[in-house]
Amino acid sequence: MVSKRKKTSHSSNVRIALFFCGFVAIFIILSLAFKTFLLIRRSTFDGANRYTVAVVEKNPVHITLVSFAPKNDTISILDVKGMVPAGGFNAFVDVPVDGYIETREFDSSDISKELFHVLFHPGGEHSNMTPIDTLRLAVFARGVPAQNVATKTVTTDMDSPTVDKTIGTFFADSTAVAENQRIAVINASGMLGLGNRLARYVTNMGGNVVTVQTAQEDTDQSKISYSGSSSYTARKLSRILHMPLSQTGEKTVADVIITIGKDSTRNLVF
Repeated sequence: MVSKRKKTSHSSNVRIALFFCGFVAIFIILSLAFKTFLLIRRSTFDGANRYTVAVVEKNPVHITLVSFAPKNDTISILDVKGMVPAGGFNAFVDVPVDGYIETREFDSSDISKELFHVLFHPGGEHSNMTPIDTLRLAVFARGVPAQNVATKTVTTDMDSPTVDKTIGTFFADSTAVAENQRIAVINASGMLGLGNRLARYVTNMGGNVVTVQTAQEDTDQSKISYSGSSSYTARKLSRILHMPLSQTGEKTVADVIITIGKDSTRNLVF
């Protein structure tokens, strides 16, 4: 009788242990799945359109822009030589940057290896890209033929027209170029020259800027509005400029209107 009770008790304990282990396993699987979902949701490299990464080497500071173009199966590298201006490299090289990497050193002759290093040896490196973005860029870079990798150099003592002439269409987004959306820029920030600066930024991206205006009254909130259906160009501008995107029913000369508010002056990305 006692032996039978012991067997029943042991069997019950085994079931409880198995149930607990199963519960823990399910919890771990769900947690990993949720974290993976969040990483995918935060990822910004879609594997189809141009994606530009600013690599900032420390001690001494050196900036390299690496731009990946999956549609053309090409990589464009811009080496920025010289002391970075006080306004940051965005004030000097006005091109959209999707992600950045801060690292001790970066060998642009083997981009895939460097990206894998950032992914698997994060000590000393910092990036705003997700591990999924970094992995996909590394895999893409590994498959790009050497003849499809182009490099240009600019120096920080060059003026803006010379820099723009050197860059040309180096960072043009082929999807934005193909859409050819008419873009209007309205400077409502109160900061003189910011409209033309953003127009340069958008043009270097391949955007079609048709007008630059100064608003009669300043506004606090920056925004991007579009007419008709949402375009890739409007969505990308919203993401890289960190401005809210909304549809407007008004018919204007532009398909996309970018209004620069005072909030943009506190953290300029262009």
